[in-house]
Amino acid sequence: LWSCDLEGSTLTDGCVFRFDSSWQSVLVAQEGSASPVADRRWGPLDDLGLHVNASGSWTLRAALDAGDPATDALIVKDGAVFVREGDTLPDIAPSTFDDFGRGRALIDQGGHVVWYGHWDDHGQPSEGLFRDDRLLVRAGQTLVQGQLLVGLSSGPDDLALTPQGDLLLFEGTLAGGLEGAFLLDVGP
Repeated sequence: LWSCDLEGSTLTDGCVFRFDSSWQSVLVAQEGSASPVADRRWGPLDDLGLHVNASGSWTLRAALDAGDPATDALIVKDGAVFVREGDTLPDIAPSTFDDFGRGRALIDQGGHVVWYGHWDDHGQPSEGLFRDDRLLVRAGQTLVQGQLLVGLSSGPDDLALTPQGDLLLFEGTLAGGLEGAFLLDVGP
């Protein structure tokens, strides 16, 4: 899975490709072309979160073009919408997602996706790490060795996941300003 910047119009020059099972290049997304959301096209593809597992399943964190700005960010899994800005999950309801950070949504060998989400909880910004539709870690609520986790990093290299999906390494900040990398066992 890879992205590229083609020559030509800046409205259509960003692309994402993958190899299929016979090692042929397959176009996954191109700026200005149809997205998996009806009546919406891919927006700029220059700030991507791409990830692929050894089985060829993949994720893409990207944005859609013009339309409702409250629903333009999304995470795609194997070509279908996985989660989208404006969606909610039981662990954060009735709040809805308003951002997915700048990192990658990681996919393990079992097809489970670990990802960063941000939402507004009754006027208070909230953020967490999810595995599929389950909240694993929430800033302001999760304790790390007895200390409150007050912030999560959401950049391109701030999450790491073992191929089996049993161990998650993430960056965050504890109360008092201590920053670190923390390991979470997310196995069955």
